[in-house]
Amino acid sequence: MTTQLTEIGWNGSFGSGIWTNQADIVNLGDRVIVDEGVVVNTLDGNDVISGRVGTGPSFINKGTINTGSGDDTIRGSGFRLGDGLLNTGTIKTGSGDDIIEASGDAQGLINSGTINTGDGNDIIKANANHSAPLFNTGLIETGNGDDIITQGLYADSIGNTGTINTGNGNDIINGNEFGGKTIRNTGLIETGNGDDIINQNALGSIIFNTGLITTGNGNDTVNGGIETLSGGAGSIDLGNGDDLIYGFWAQNVNGGRGFDTAKLGIAYDQTLLSVGSSFDIQIGDMNFTNVEKFVFSTGETFSLQNLQAQVII
Repeated sequence: MTTQLTEIGWNGSFGSGIWTNQADIVNLGDRVIVDEGVVVNTLDGNDVISGRVGTGPSFINKGTINTGSGDDTIRGSGFRLGDGLLNTGTIKTGSGDDIIEASGDAQGLINSGTINTGDGNDIIKANANHSAPLFNTGLIETGNGDDIITQGLYADSIGNTGTINTGNGNDIINGNEFGGKTIRNTGLIETGNGDDIINQNALGSIIFNTGLITTGNGNDTVNGGIETLSGGAGSIDLGNGDDLIYGFWAQNVNGGRGFDTAKLGIAYDQTLLSVGSSFDIQIGDMNFTNVEKFVFSTGETFSLQNLQAQVII
């Protein structure tokens, strides 16, 4: 059973309707589909479009969805062997405090198109039992506002080879997978200006970055866990502000202007230290520039100048 979204409304096995400037609710307990080339304008109002199936994707968008102004919700909810939201087209939720929620057995939110939630305090939430709750090869933009992107407990919570841009505001990107890679970034993650947090939130987990993470101006936190940030060729640019970075392993970190602190998940070891022309201090495979304070897991705390003085010549 399916519900087809069209330019003027929706038509499905269990009901139909037309778009209005009121709160339009499409929640008929079946798969929601937007075909390629179709432009859906739901107009203003606090709209809800929800798909739910037991096998395959619950919500498939190949066209364009514009939900207009209002606090809108787009949801794909798979149960048993069902999956969440598959987007190869464009989803724009306009201004307002919007929610995009996807959950499923194998997959949550799979995006190779464009998702733009506009200005407002928006939430993108994805969960899956056996694969990536959120996998992005396209573009996700959450606009200005205090936005949250959060994931479930399995596999790589966030897999990003495309671009995630949360705009200005106090934004949070949160991964929750136990014992694995809560965030695997080989693309670009930008959190804009504001006091932003990029966080792994599970025991034994890591942020794996071989791409670029930029947090803009503000007092930002990148928490790779007391164990590791990893990746090897990745770069993290914390922008201006008093920033905090947790973790250790194979990253290039630029703290920007401000008083920045690195809390490292390793014991102090003088033999790991070196200086170079392209960075201020190297600790093992991790290069730091414009970071002012270093705290090791065994309690030793150094300013940059004091740590540089420990380097064995």
